Amino acid sequence: MNSEARDAGRTDGQCSPDEELIRLCRERLPGDPRPFRTLVTRYRDRVINTAYRFLGDPYDAEDVAQEVFLKVYRGLPDFRGESSFSTWLYRIAVNTCKNELRRRSRQPTLLEPDLESLGILLPAAPSPEQAVTTREQRDAIQETLDRLGETDREALVLHDVQDLSYQEIAEVLGIGLSAAKMRVRRARLAFRELYGRET
Repeated sequence: MNSEARDAGRTDGQCSPDEELIRLCRERLPGDPRPFRTLVTRYRDRVINTAYRFLGDPYDAEDVAQEVFLKVYRGLPDFRGESSFSTWLYRIAVNTCKNELRRRSRQPTLLEPDLESLGILLPAAPSPEQAVTTREQRDAIQETLDRLGETDREALVLHDVQDLSYQEIAEVLGIGLSAAKMRVRRARLAFRELYGRET
């Protein structure tokens, strides 16, 4: 198989591993954006969903995702591969979300989040009755996430929403493995307690 058949522009439906795409990005950017587009396509929904769970607003999540991928684009030349690409990406996403939350705390907005458009992130309910129940549950879950402290929310989003392993969470957050496990346990307990009050 030649290198052109392996690159991000191929049409056989198979994707190159992240490492191959990163190598192609370094070789071809800025002239050929196809490998980077493939990385964005591969991770876009996960980054948006992570941002949504942190911020509670689908429009802000889209904006933050764009900012995350811009940072990734600029940072690719310096990415050394000491952790996996996905771990590095989530670290950027979490830090960007934290920065956005800090910015919001300095400039509170009066608009409530539009949760109707959450349908693009979560499956639609099959019946009107289920739709009402599902929406109420989604709203309660997001309100509970919003009320969690920053460290609890990031641990819960990374583990229970994005399904990262404890080791990956430790790498993303720059903490030890046992600390990552403890944070997730503590976050789940805090979530259950707050969610019980909401429902």
